[in-house]
Amino acid sequence: MRVLILGMNYAPESTGIAPYTTEFAEYLAKAGHEVHVITAKPHFPQWKIWDDYRGRRRRTERVDGVWIHRTYAYVPRKPRKVWNRILYDSVFSISVLLRALFMRRFDTVFVVSPPVQLGLTGWLLAQRHRAPLFFHIKDIVSLAVVGTGMVRSSSMISRMARGVEDLTHHCADAIGVICDAFEQYLRGSGVPARKIVFFPDYIDTSLLQPGPRVGPFRNRHKLGESEFVVMYSGGIAQKQGLETLVEAAGHAPRLRFFIIGEGPTKSDLEKKVQTAGLANVTMLPLQPKATLGQQLSAADVLVLTQKRTITDAVFPSKLLAYMACGRPVVVAAADNSETARFVRRHDVGIVVPPEDPAALAAALTTLAENPDRAAQLGRKGLRTVLSTYEKNIVLERMNDMLTRRQFATGSETI
Repeated sequence: MRVLILGMNYAPESTGIAPYTTEFAEYLAKAGHEVHVITAKPHFPQWKIWDDYRGRRRRTERVDGVWIHRTYAYVPRKPRKVWNRILYDSVFSISVLLRALFMRRFDTVFVVSPPVQLGLTGWLLAQRHRAPLFFHIKDIVSLAVVGTGMVRSSSMISRMARGVEDLTHHCADAIGVICDAFEQYLRGSGVPARKIVFFPDYIDTSLLQPGPRVGPFRNRHKLGESEFVVMYSGGIAQKQGLETLVEAAGHAPRLRFFIIGEGPTKSDLEKKVQTAGLANVTMLPLQPKATLGQQLSAADVLVLTQKRTITDAVFPSKLLAYMACGRPVVVAAADNSETARFVRRHDVGIVVPPEDPAALAAALTTLAENPDRAAQLGRKGLRTVLSTYEKNIVLERMNDMLTRRQFATGSETI
């Protein structure tokens, strides 16, 4: 089977959506399919084309059995400006269309969103190739732009995003969702249940698993065994609301805080740490993927923060990575958010109100003072990942569904 995958992000990017798209493509290739990916040149989370990929607008390479076609993408210097983001998404979607229009026929077109405009590109290509379209939603754009404060819910941009989503949902043969909240949103929008496929994020437990608490990461940063380490690892952008974690550090001076990652708001966060004179906060660049397990295992608790306006727009994949390392999580998120519901449903951590530094600091202190409770939560997280979100289990079912073309005629849950 010839499979065409369209997505903005792909390896060697190692954060956000890229690892999932990469691993899925490589899995399909190993299963015997001919897989082609059309993607942008690596630029995330730095929002700058990586040095090794500068120059030619187009580039094709074959890596781990996958044909990777790099096409033009406009990468804005100021990605937080809404019109820059619209241009970023739209130019890439048009570029993909032009790149794929005259390629040899594919049997399946698989689109990863955002950008939501890529769904329309996928539909046009599916028509061109007479192939079914699978539209996989990683973020609900119309909700995300409102939740992060980029636009108001009544704005023209929000309405336009919702219109493009509705049209794409109508055109797609199947729509993949990563969590229950996304399914409920789609059904509330009139999408037939038969179109919805549960395709969750996953964890490769052969690479990411619990490691020793005292190991290379603690040794490198001169952290003693008695020091209680609080860690955030991932993207640093508006939707994360990480200023709450920085302020919580001021309420808990005896704890050590590590914020590790890259993103458009990182410099703002660094200034906040410096201005507050927080000696217990360390900010580090994104660490090598190969050492992620060591890094997360060095923490006593792993933190995830969101803005109060974020409800069902996003489901943070880093939560599964946290759980795979057997560490408890503390989540600062809206009570009705999918993130909060997930943590409570599986009993893998503590949920506190968003944008409340004192409440976050109190929860962290509670776990610092109750190591048995922290260990219990960590064990539950690991069990949940192993039973439901293990990479090979999820991808084997997805490959089977695509091969049988079941998604073009009826509902399938994986």
